[in-house]
Amino acid sequence: MFAFDILLNLIFPPSCISCDAPLDVLSRNALCGSCSEKFLNEKERKCPLCGKTHSECSCMPARLKKYCSDAMHVSEYSETDGVTRSLVLRAKDRNLKYLYDFIVNELAYLVRSRIGNAEGYIVSYVPRSKRKKAGTGVDQSALAARRLASELHLPLRKLFVHSGTAVQKKLSAEERYKNALNSYSLAKGTESIINGGNFILYDDVVTTGSTLTACASLLRRAGAGRIVILTFAKTYPGYASGQSTTPGRKRDPARLFKAKKKESYRDPRGR
Repeated sequence: MFAFDILLNLIFPPSCISCDAPLDVLSRNALCGSCSEKFLNEKERKCPLCGKTHSECSCMPARLKKYCSDAMHVSEYSETDGVTRSLVLRAKDRNLKYLYDFIVNELAYLVRSRIGNAEGYIVSYVPRSKRKKAGTGVDQSALAARRLASELHLPLRKLFVHSGTAVQKKLSAEERYKNALNSYSLAKGTESIINGGNFILYDDVVTTGSTLTACASLLRRAGAGRIVILTFAKTYPGYASGQSTTPGRKRDPARLFKAKKKESYRDPRGR
């Protein structure tokens, strides 16, 4: 298999999945040296709320705590040109094999380090809106959740239907919550699967937690047992990326994370 990878790299020279820098044809890495170091630094930053590294952090928006047993995320979604941010944005555009392999490996490692082999859990995800999926052909959370379930040897279930039309990022925190409650419902025939089950609920990023809260509340009302939130990234509105602070510090009311134009990316391997 390694020989095939080398041949593929000779035909389609590999590049960094974050910055597009060329990689050695013998490389099996997804990130260049610079981006790899940056990503490691982003993961090892301290949560501004609890002071733990991101892989150890269980902080979640207050609304989610009512429904969820735990929350896990790999890294911080920064306001600037962080590697984590780049990977999340690129995953929204296309189904890139090497990108999703990298994301799922990080997610699987986090799950195993926090809850072992996760036996008895069911993997589900927050679906993307039909409008956004139609625009890119990609539901990034569905793709990652499917691969994660396969990697962890767990069942995957599509439990939610998205019927909303409003763009969440253009709404305030309260508007996001109300919109999410009206946008998600359980798929038909899923109540028997949910009742008494334990779930890993995946989304790519958690900001205010509105969409995850809407879905987690549906699971809880349908009789779900333990619900663990899993995201690749977490934002910290009110804090600059990597800002040094002490646990419990009051948030700055001015949100520092600004939405930027979606980045596009062409897979150098044509996938």
